[in-house]
Amino acid sequence: VFGRLALTNIKKNKGTYIPYMIMCIVCIAMLYMMFFILKNPGIEAIPKAGDVQSILSVGIIVVVLFSCIFLLYSNSFVMKRRQKEFGLYNILGMEKGHIGRMLSIETVLTSVVCLILGILVGILGSKLALLLLLKLIRIPAQFGFQVSFFGMAMCAVIFGVIFLLALLNNLRRVHLSRPVEL
Repeated sequence: VFGRLALTNIKKNKGTYIPYMIMCIVCIAMLYMMFFILKNPGIEAIPKAGDVQSILSVGIIVVVLFSCIFLLYSNSFVMKRRQKEFGLYNILGMEKGHIGRMLSIETVLTSVVCLILGILVGILGSKLALLLLLKLIRIPAQFGFQVSFFGMAMCAVIFGVIFLLALLNNLRRVHLSRPVEL
């Protein structure tokens, strides 16, 4: 029942969910591409590889921090837009625990979709990003297709934590709210 309700809510609120999900997908793809370039065996063979890898490491930290800030902020925006809906559910007899379960399912669904699409976009863009980097530093590019399982795992862990933080914040909001406020 809650799964169907969660899917219905995502479809009804697609105007707010689609921009949020696009931003998640772009952040995940960007982080994957940076991990891909950082751990690419071809990068280690270039001159001054240590400099490139240290710049990428700092870039990864910056991307993670900005992703965390942007995604938590945009998640709170999505939840503010849905406050009346939660208040209506509460007034119609849905307990806060049920609303929390529905929110949990929505978060899991959107998180899984964003992770899958973000990593796919990252895989497609990673070769282009690597070729661009090699062109910038004037090194001949090697053709081939690689996938970074390390990058996939790191993206899943990092964004899993961010999505979990967003869910916990949403659950806290629902728990502390009163139907009159919503």
